[in-house]
Amino acid sequence: MNEIIVSVILLVYNHEKYLKQAIDSILMQEVDFNYEIIIAEDKSTDSSRGIIDEYVNKYPDLFVVLYRNENIGATKNSYEACLLARGKYIANLEGDDYWTDKKKLKKMVEFLEKDTSYIGVSHIIEGRDLENRVLFKSPILVNTNGEDIKIENFLKGKRFSAVATVFKNIFKDETNDYSIIHKANRNVGDYTLAALLLDKGNIRILNETMSVYRSRSIKGESNYNSINNSMQKAKSHISLIKNVDKYFNGKYDFTGEYLKPITTAFYSFLKNNQLSDFYTSIYKILPMKVKLLFFAYMPYGVSKMIISKAKKC
Repeated sequence: MNEIIVSVILLVYNHEKYLKQAIDSILMQEVDFNYEIIIAEDKSTDSSRGIIDEYVNKYPDLFVVLYRNENIGATKNSYEACLLARGKYIANLEGDDYWTDKKKLKKMVEFLEKDTSYIGVSHIIEGRDLENRVLFKSPILVNTNGEDIKIENFLKGKRFSAVATVFKNIFKDETNDYSIIHKANRNVGDYTLAALLLDKGNIRILNETMSVYRSRSIKGESNYNSINNSMQKAKSHISLIKNVDKYFNGKYDFTGEYLKPITTAFYSFLKNNQLSDFYTSIYKILPMKVKLLFFAYMPYGVSKMIISKAKKC
């Protein structure tokens, strides 16, 4: 039986400089099961499509390719690719990132097959700049055997990379509507996917580094951090939290999720003398409880920012 065990979703948009490394990091996987690679190419303006065609011609039975006629945004691109996934599990990768462990998929599938109580399994990612220097590792784990992320500690700020996660293919259940993945935000989907998965079960974070996130904010690049300034990202992030909060319709308390980015946004807008924009684009859309707590949280946020800056001096 040729059952597909893992569907690898590869999102591509103007990734010509990085794409071969991303695809090669999938192809190097040492596995004893069948997998497919679904490439969702969001109408790039560079040579990404030509690079994809080279691989498809070489491995025609391995790839499924979605070539968009118009740019639809990262989250809708991802969502529609997930709907096509035939695998028991889904693994995500973006065209400017890459995997570093040849046994990544094997290790993660073995974990999920052994303990079916988990909805997914993730690992530590390494942030590197374009000079290949390590900038950070995330998340930082205390336990050598790994840690569990639950919805409760996620809503208290515990994070993991949804892109680094292999998870059960929740999209096979057509009774659930997961279109919130693209409706919540056009370009940011990690947060939404993480919340959807944790609503169904826990995520184990393995204490191993198995992939690289290419961190950059450079003029001329088309990634999210390069095309958005701090205030644009603040608006986007807070709107995203509000949309996910609305989706769960009071099932979870997202209050704490609002406060830190709101405080950061407030001082960013204050620095740029745009408090009226902060009020109309951010403060007005907040739930009443968050509006009231914001003023109590602000002094705490200021203290943390001052201490953080002092430690860097």
